[in-house]
Amino acid sequence: MSPYAGQVTAIQENLGKMYDRHNHDGFNVNVKSIDGFQGGEQDVIILSTVRTNNRASLEFIASLQRTNVALTRARHCLWILGNERALTSNENVWKAIVLDAKSRKCFFNVDRDNEMTKAILDAMKESDQFDDLLDTNSVHFKNAFWKICGSWT
Repeated sequence: MSPYAGQVTAIQENLGKMYDRHNHDGFNVNVKSIDGFQGGEQDVIILSTVRTNNRASLEFIASLQRTNVALTRARHCLWILGNERALTSNENVWKAIVLDAKSRKCFFNVDRDNEMTKAILDAMKESDQFDDLLDTNSVHFKNAFWKICGSWT
């Protein structure tokens, strides 16, 4: 789930290659906007707020109704992916959520969690999406010990 229509489309296009909206042994993937989930539930929800950064406003926070929908669609498990600095930059429900997750030791920082980084890299390999590894601004590149210095000449 994402508050951003463009991100929903990109996720659908990428996941469609792997799961093409069919049920795989009880595993089903639905990608929708927050508005698209209104009234619906899923066992596991992954909420992507990763488009946010500390320079952009958190437009979806302005709507308490959307925030409520985003936080209440998961029957069993809710994962929120996002930029900690952006989500905690203002006094709002998102800051409280991040602080609560940290206090319950349910907060994972991909910059500092080797297992999380490995899981992300494995998923990227499985879906044949290595572009982020070449982006010098990506977390995977910034923290990589294998960076090549110098030119290719």
